Amino acid sequence: MKGGRTMGEKPGKFIVLEGMDGSGKGEVLRIVRAWLPVELPDHQFVFTFEPGGTEVGNEIRAILQKNRDHDIHVVADVLLFLASRVEHLSKLIIPAIEDGTDVLCDRYEASTNAFQIHGREHREQASLLSRLNNLLRIKKPDIYILLDQEPAISRERANQGRVEAKSRFDVKPLDFYIRVRDAYLDFMANCNSRIVYVGPAKTPDQVADEVMTHLREFFSEDK
Repeated sequence: MKGGRTMGEKPGKFIVLEGMDGSGKGEVLRIVRAWLPVELPDHQFVFTFEPGGTEVGNEIRAILQKNRDHDIHVVADVLLFLASRVEHLSKLIIPAIEDGTDVLCDRYEASTNAFQIHGREHREQASLLSRLNNLLRIKKPDIYILLDQEPAISRERANQGRVEAKSRFDVKPLDFYIRVRDAYLDFMANCNSRIVYVGPAKTPDQVADEVMTHLREFFSEDK
């Protein structure tokens, strides 16, 4: 992989964009991806996502996104996400960062904690996830950007206008979205990475503009 900086310069940064379903994350990510090369021309970026990002990771993603719910035991569920993440880190994220390229990832460990552990009401497995993260030396992002959203709006938007078959993470009651949001907020409050919150009730353009403001500030501090 050809990096964006010359030998001897700083490694790249690891940025993670997280968000509730219905937060507009997909549209915001599309806008930010178009803006970054213009706003930060001295940086080279790799854009990726979880679960997935590699050939093996994408195969795991296909399993996870099938329209089923409690078929997968929670531990097996978490292990599948971690298997995808380990492959993702070793094959794409870490090599890019070491090469001086900045990585922007759509979802990461905060999502696993929010959806698999708390959303599915398996808080007793939170310590297992934490131990596995430490054992596997899962890399922490330099900055998390969380796109917040009210649970009721999140659920409404996740189900609005869906014609295609829904994944098992889409068809959920309101309580599920409340648990997910609470888990996100709690995770961020106890995370050692830099955290940026972007509140709800904004258009995708407004959210993208706020995200870009935070990214400009973040990179300017690193010069």
